[in-house]
Amino acid sequence: MEVAIRAVNLLWAASLVSSSRAFRGEIRETFVSSLLCHGAYIFHHREYDERVVGNALLPINGNHYLSNLVGLLFISAAFPECRFSSEWQAFATREFFREVESQVDEEGVNWEYSPNYHRLVLELVLSTHILLERQGVSTPPPLRTKMKRMLDWMRHYRMPSGEIPAVRDVDNGRLCILGDDELTRHDHLMELGAKLFGEPQFLPAQPHEDCLWLLGPKASTRTADHPGLAERLPPSRLFQNSGFAVMRKDSLAVLAICCPKGMSGYCGHTHNDFLSFELEAYGRPFLIDPGSYVYSRSREWRNRMRGTACHNTLMLAGKEQNSFPAHELFEIDSLSKPTVREWKTQTEADILEGEYPIFLGEGKQAIHRRRFVFLKHEGVWVIRDRVEGTGEYLIETRFHFAPKVDIADCGMGVFATRFNSGANLILAGPPKSALTAVIEEGWASRSYAQKESIQVLRFSGTVTLPYEQTFVLCPRETGAMPPSASTLWEELTPKANENLPI
Repeated sequence: MEVAIRAVNLLWAASLVSSSRAFRGEIRETFVSSLLCHGAYIFHHREYDERVVGNALLPINGNHYLSNLVGLLFISAAFPECRFSSEWQAFATREFFREVESQVDEEGVNWEYSPNYHRLVLELVLSTHILLERQGVSTPPPLRTKMKRMLDWMRHYRMPSGEIPAVRDVDNGRLCILGDDELTRHDHLMELGAKLFGEPQFLPAQPHEDCLWLLGPKASTRTADHPGLAERLPPSRLFQNSGFAVMRKDSLAVLAICCPKGMSGYCGHTHNDFLSFELEAYGRPFLIDPGSYVYSRSREWRNRMRGTACHNTLMLAGKEQNSFPAHELFEIDSLSKPTVREWKTQTEADILEGEYPIFLGEGKQAIHRRRFVFLKHEGVWVIRDRVEGTGEYLIETRFHFAPKVDIADCGMGVFATRFNSGANLILAGPPKSALTAVIEEGWASRSYAQKESIQVLRFSGTVTLPYEQTFVLCPRETGAMPPSASTLWEELTPKANENLPI
């Protein structure tokens, strides 16, 4: 993968100096020889894999193998006179089309189930689509449809502010950085897709330099009647094949996670994040997925950031949703799988209900069932957890707040963020509950190898199963102080109970 991406970047760099007198003779010959060695290495060290799925042996590949193919296509296009180029191009073109069809589902979601790896794969796919079309190789219509659906999934997971959820693994992987956009945003690909396919609903408000490099003069065409993405926010939607759910209205948005381990159970980028979520309101991120921070640099941090306790979900008896060996940084069990029990989106409310089993050892298990209700007119989320089973266990529920968000205990189980101006979030825990709520220090990583301190709100206590608890998340557009817990529950309980029964 690294060799293939380096080759593409070297070709871009060579295009900038190709007319220079300094880039001639021995230097140019050395460069060409090096690139052909890159191609030979990629071709003979392809990161192709097959695994048993059901009763069949099937190709199970991700972004690494796709990068191999993209590297071969760029090298063969640059040096068509090379005697290996035709073989590399024929092989890589055929495999590229097959892999995109295999790795992207019918709703446009890359099967590694990470928004940030989805960005990398879409960049690989769109860049190669442009390359092939310029060589007179037409992309099959079904793949063009998938590319548009990949853009639509990106449009849905993109928060109203433009920020991208750090769900599952994040490593800032890019094919080629051609502009100065922040790595935590994906708008450069939205603009590229909008102009490639004539789809104005993907067009961001601001132009991006990447498009100028990739499309040339075509990138500068922009009509005044194309509003920005902020004026064309997508509706709520469940992506059924993967289990991602987007619940939104205007600048209020939640991305909920009810998806299993990706790549038919073989993906190493999975976290224990079943029924976790991110929440943004009125342009401000409040509740986040803490991300992944690093991979092999630190075994301790790698395992911490992918564990259940590092997500906005419930933990029972200190058990991980799925176990993972501490020394295998890209291995995680897939014994527990989440399922969507109900999805409904209407004018008044969105409802998502999912569940997964918790394996407690010695043949015992429980079921965690979570129901999200988004009351759109009130701009409030109500979350009800129910744990089915028997016996007494420690239960912990965590809420990870975004960096630079301070929270305060307002009493009676109500907590609120403390911004002097702009939006705030009120979080009300279970009323009249025996649970203890504490504010702890945590860590979040929105970009690879960078982390910063955050505040984590943890509700915990010993409970007897079956057990039920309810939380209310109430964003407010102004900095008004929250009501008392009793007032908050009196206002919302009647409306929420119509949609909450499990």
